[in-house]
Amino acid sequence: MREADLVGTIIITCLNGGILTFFGAIIKYFQAGDMMNFFNPKKHDKYKTSQIVGNGLLITALIVFSISFLGIFI
Repeated sequence: MREADLVGTIIITCLNGGILTFFGAIIKYFQAGDMMNFFNPKKHDKYKTSQIVGNGLLITALIVFSISFLGIFI
């Protein structure tokens, strides 16, 4: 693989991981789980929904960053 392709791939995956980290942190720490489409205040608890969705996005961001850095060595 050419060096330019590798650098572009790493930049794109790091940007995607950064966006996921940003949204995950906002949702988790500011309890913004109610901005999700499936949220119904009569059925769901805002705090629990924020924690679950925020943690999910942060874990996904960690996986994206891991794939990005793993791509450097492979």
